[in-house]
Amino acid sequence: TSRVREPQPIKDLIFEGMLYTLREPRLRALLIMETVVAVFGIFYIPLIPAYVEQVLGANAIESKLQIGHAYTAIGIGGLVGLLFITSLAYSKHKGLIIRSAMTVIGLCLIGLSTTRSAWFAFPLMAVVGGATIIQFNTTNALFQILAPERLRGRVLSMHIWALNGLSPFGILLLGYLARTTRGQMVGPVPGGIMLALVVGGVVVLLGCVYGFSQRKILWDLEA
Repeated sequence: TSRVREPQPIKDLIFEGMLYTLREPRLRALLIMETVVAVFGIFYIPLIPAYVEQVLGANAIESKLQIGHAYTAIGIGGLVGLLFITSLAYSKHKGLIIRSAMTVIGLCLIGLSTTRSAWFAFPLMAVVGGATIIQFNTTNALFQILAPERLRGRVLSMHIWALNGLSPFGILLLGYLARTTRGQMVGPVPGGIMLALVVGGVVVLLGCVYGFSQRKILWDLEA
């Protein structure tokens, strides 16, 4: 008679995928970089009304229109980024693509804190939207490529957790920073949403520095 295999406890299934992701150097590096962008790189999206008011100086009538333009710019940028990354689906330099996207995100966030012109702000938002899609989609694909078949779903859940589970903490943290420092000067940087953008951009660039320090293990990821 054959023995019936007992079901594996749910907690073991969860921790098995987590431990594999943290122990596999390539997946660990990708997870850290994605987490940095999820927490410090996309927090600005729900804070766009504050950005329009504090940085662009829009009045009550202009505010609604510019908020719509801002979200439209992000959406257009995301669509262009999706088309761009689709054309590079077979590239073996996905690690470089991710690091480059992070660099663009960090620099554009800092750029958004310095411009008071909608003509410059909305294109920067479009670029950030495109670069974010490029990084997240490429990371998603690599998680599926690098994970063994038996753990693919559990490893991919770490990618989803980093993207959807941790990003709200970045919104809370940097939103609180923007609210408590509004109207103040923190060194050479004005407080409020401008300071939050600078902090987010700098942290993303530091995450990119980490990514470049891992370039040996992230080289030719599909090999």
